[in-house]
Amino acid sequence: MKFSSKTALACAVAALSVGAQASFEKLYDDASVSGKLRTTYYDIKKSDRVQSDGSPKADKTNGAWTAGLTVDAKSGYAWDMIGFDASLYSANKLHMDKTNGSSNQLLNDANEGFSKIGQAYVKMKLGSDQLNAKFKAGRQIIYNGLVSSSGSRTVPSSWQGYNLNGQVYGVKYGFAYADKMSLRNEAGFDHLVDFNGKRIDYVMGGQLSYKMDGLELLYRNGFSKNFLKAHNVQVGYTFALADDTSLTVDTRYFTTKKDGEQWDGSAWWDPAFDDKAEYLSLNASMDYNRWMFVASVAKTKAESSQGLGKYYYDFGKNTHGIWSGETSAFGENFFYDGEVSYKIGGEYDFADLGAKGLRLGYFFHYGSGMTAANGKDVGEYEHDFLVVYKFQQPALKGLSYKLKYGFYKNDNALRDTIGYGERNDLRTWLDYKFIAF
Repeated sequence: MKFSSKTALACAVAALSVGAQASFEKLYDDASVSGKLRTTYYDIKKSDRVQSDGSPKADKTNGAWTAGLTVDAKSGYAWDMIGFDASLYSANKLHMDKTNGSSNQLLNDANEGFSKIGQAYVKMKLGSDQLNAKFKAGRQIIYNGLVSSSGSRTVPSSWQGYNLNGQVYGVKYGFAYADKMSLRNEAGFDHLVDFNGKRIDYVMGGQLSYKMDGLELLYRNGFSKNFLKAHNVQVGYTFALADDTSLTVDTRYFTTKKDGEQWDGSAWWDPAFDDKAEYLSLNASMDYNRWMFVASVAKTKAESSQGLGKYYYDFGKNTHGIWSGETSAFGENFFYDGEVSYKIGGEYDFADLGAKGLRLGYFFHYGSGMTAANGKDVGEYEHDFLVVYKFQQPALKGLSYKLKYGFYKNDNALRDTIGYGERNDLRTWLDYKFIAF
């Protein structure tokens, strides 16, 4: 049998068409829809409050009980290269005391529910296991460099911009750029602004990380145009002490600097720092059988001409920045200027005692060395409690519960400086993750 050139060309085109169709079909054949139902309860009370002149002030309570829905629609990759994802978020009020000042960002500013398309982006991927890149453009959740979304409320916050992640022979890299954000308590996407309402053109951040045996290296940065720039370096090593015992030691350095005229040294109308803030910590954690123990010490420098300074890790009024200072507690951050802060505590996994999925934890935080408005050296402390339970029953697969509670207290001179002396911070989440298809 003889094949003409036209016949060969027709066969080739047909083969390519079948291959192209098969590649394109992955766009919907590999698609999925999943999500999460969440009910959240916050009760945050600041008491022992005083006016600027030292006279008593009424207690202030924030929080609410809410229900949230997240639906994530993900496509496959057409031609193993390009796809599209989207997410719907909805927050609804179940109850909120009329005396509460706010919902603490569980609901919108009017303390009502809302819905939004929180993510809608094009995604692309290229490369192999050792040399690759993944790129997203559009509305999306970003944790890259020191640029961060937040998922601790009823629904998460998300950015509008570009996000790149990948790997080059064991070295992981990332870069993000964004010019709008939708906070965890709003429906729309807004331009980034400073605390005076002036627009910040963009925020961007990058990172590099490397792991080899027990060694971990991480560098991250973040920049908001004409406002702030920040850097973070982390170096850690994990020692395998026995089959069921390991010790991890790491040091973490954060610094944030003024990077333009829009930074006026304050955040949320309280003193932050004039030109530069630094945070350096040494941390240790030990995993022993079902136990996990932690101990950390840190020193903060954040000089301010406006009063007692503190570290600031976001990049504008309506932005989020990544913070992983181990000595920060559930309620308070323990990073005032001059403060030496400590953390000690641990968790226990009850799997061996017949309660698989249950973890309990306790942590104690203490800080001192800062100078109050009256010139006295002052201190603060906080007790934190943690409960986590992942339901093991087959009928309840995907259901989990988490509770955080912190009790905070400080010296009277610090109370007179920051306006309150006690804080009770209770936060709970009940999540149910589901897969539609």
